[in-house]
Amino acid sequence: MSAGSKRRHEDSKLDSSDLPKPSKSYCTRHSTSLMLSVINNLNDDERKQISEVGFGNLLELRCSFTPKALVCWLASKFDCNSKALVLSNGFSFKLTPHVVHKVLGIPDGEKVIVCKSTIEASAIIKKEINCAGDSPTINELVEFISSHPPKPQFIRAFLLLCLSSFLCPTTHGHASPR
Repeated sequence: MSAGSKRRHEDSKLDSSDLPKPSKSYCTRHSTSLMLSVINNLNDDERKQISEVGFGNLLELRCSFTPKALVCWLASKFDCNSKALVLSNGFSFKLTPHVVHKVLGIPDGEKVIVCKSTIEASAIIKKEINCAGDSPTINELVEFISSHPPKPQFIRAFLLLCLSSFLCPTTHGHASPR
């Protein structure tokens, strides 16, 4: 895109009244405000650790909430077959790992993450977090992070919290064992 064709968005603000009312209800533990609260209570060393593992852009999060109507609207415009947002004016764009990387600034594919829970990994996390159930709750993760644990435990807990409450939250308020 040439410099002359860039659109200016500084003055435009999202007004949730412009979005259509959701036709269906949904339940999620997505919590932008919780993430913002945790981020605001991190010390400089913890912020540095997060940046070192490639998630520093999440520290720049400033939105205190995500409008439910916006989430419903985006979901209604998403085509699962093409993995694209398809707008009524015909414009569409495919959601790829690269797009997510560009929007959120999180790592894009350099390291393979095995999405498989093992008994050993679950036992380590359960012991570190001292959780009551099989997997830590969001509140247990927040409490653990607030205690300013050492680096490997801190990073693991912070990333679990990011996944569980912001990036791909569950409906049950626990970190997914997968």
